[in-house]
Amino acid sequence: MGKSSLALITLAALGLSAAALAEVPADKRAERMQQRFEMIDLDGDGKVTKEEMSQHRVDRLKSADKDGDGLLSQDEFSTMAVERMRQRLGRRFAKMDANGDGQLSQDEMGGKADRHFERMDRDGDGAVTLEEMKAGKHRRYRGGD
Repeated sequence: MGKSSLALITLAALGLSAAALAEVPADKRAERMQQRFEMIDLDGDGKVTKEEMSQHRVDRLKSADKDGDGLLSQDEFSTMAVERMRQRLGRRFAKMDANGDGQLSQDEMGGKADRHFERMDRDGDGAVTLEEMKAGKHRRYRGGD
């Protein structure tokens, strides 16, 4: 895998991660943050020390370091990034799959788009202007010209 391919995969993973995070309601983000905190808080005392943070980083590296050389190759890093992206997308898919059949219907996909549209339509007139899109709550459209 070339450097440009790795860069594209990494950018895609970061972009999808950011998009997935933007779609998560605040209470779910708080829940996930709590779960991550508990994973890092090795002694369970409700505080994360530098040592615990360092140990967490070492543990993540070890789990991704398939050849055990203490270093992450481009392939190992890509595998780790893709696996994390798959997990996030799996959670997103499950959330959208309202009837739990393992497939997304037009209705299941459309409901999410409808909610985004309603958030952007600030004046409720049934249409979204460029200004509303820029000012809207939908992060994908914030700040861009």
